[in-house]
Amino acid sequence: MRCIARYTALSCVLAVPSIALVTWLVTLVGSAHPPGWDTLRSVAGEMLYLILLAGVLAVLAWNRGIRSVGASGVLFVNGVPVTALLIGWWQGRTLSPVELGGALMVMLALVLGNLDSFKRRAATI
Repeated sequence: MRCIARYTALSCVLAVPSIALVTWLVTLVGSAHPPGWDTLRSVAGEMLYLILLAGVLAVLAWNRGIRSVGASGVLFVNGVPVTALLIGWWQGRTLSPVELGGALMVMLALVLGNLDSFKRRAATI
């Protein structure tokens, strides 16, 4: 559990300064403007939802899921974009070479990650 909490904390520690820097830069060049207090008050419910449910609850559920299925089981979350791509193709969408290359990279990473996991597990048995 400590490892999972550390991973989540490290993600936040790296993400928050990056988001702050990008926000500061786009504000500096005039591409974005901070919202006024009236705007913030008008979307307070939406912000609470994003913070509490989509933020805090999602992280807690993610950590619980990792603890349940293990790290190798979580690798398959990376297959979600590939599944979406395949559904689009099935619906008649033409796939670009970049999309196909990205899907192949994800599938290769999943296979290699699982092979490495199986090798390590076999070595400890």
